[in-house]
Amino acid sequence: MWPVRSPDKQLRGYVTMPNSDQQQMSEMMRWYLMGRQDYIQRLSSKRGINLKARRRYWVRPGRTSVWWDNIRKGVSLDIEYKENFRMNKTNFHTLCGELRPFITRQDTNMRECITVETQVAVLLYYVSDEGRLRKTANAFGISRASVSIIIRRVSRAITQHLGPKYIVLPTSGEEAVKDLVSNFQQRHGFPQCMRFRPIEGTIWYAEASYGC
Repeated sequence: MWPVRSPDKQLRGYVTMPNSDQQQMSEMMRWYLMGRQDYIQRLSSKRGINLKARRRYWVRPGRTSVWWDNIRKGVSLDIEYKENFRMNKTNFHTLCGELRPFITRQDTNMRECITVETQVAVLLYYVSDEGRLRKTANAFGISRASVSIIIRRVSRAITQHLGPKYIVLPTSGEEAVKDLVSNFQQRHGFPQCMRFRPIEGTIWYAEASYGC
């Protein structure tokens, strides 16, 4: 039986219970928690899950970063930057410098953080080839989960902070736009084109003009 609220058994708006009722409630909660724990253990044993198992490793044994370390330390030729990251070494480090304030991580007591250069290299390597997490993780000696987090983090930083800086739509008047189109045609031989900044890799949606 649950205790009934009565005027003589109230303290600051809370219902007080006799000692016998409190002991009974404590006993009921103890038996409930014991049954719950027993149920979880039996379910885990049935599914083959070890609740006491600790993390076996941070990075799967056999994954090393020797390939990336040789590039980063200058052991490999600088042409490796162009072949694997689609930009030369100078542009790579310039990009790292611009992204450093937004993607820098801190070391912990368990392990060192992944450097800015490694994060940028992971993203460029991922988007420049087949785009596979396992292949990228094997190349840099990190886990697939870390690769996934890095890709999203660096991509977000580029979109939010570097996108508005380097991809700017023209705001000139109509006459200025006509002059740009005319100069582009005279210089490159392409009509109805305008170059205001290099935007290689940007996707533009265009509607076909019929009857031209």
